[in-house]
Amino acid sequence: MNLLVARRVAKHLASRGARVVMVREDDTFLELEDRAALANRSAAHLFASIHADSAANPAARGFSV
Repeated sequence: MNLLVARRVAKHLASRGARVVMVREDDTFLELEDRAALANRSAAHLFASIHADSAANPAARGFSV
């Protein structure tokens, strides 16, 4: 799910002129240090990480930033 959302966000940003660098294009896990190194090498101005949170309580609602 997260990769699907990331691809859609990347497409949206690119269509508006942003240079988008994806940390990964498939469901391969990368360590946080490797993700940060890629952002540093690409001289990124912004690093966005997309997550899907969960909760044991089904009544839980909201988001995290």
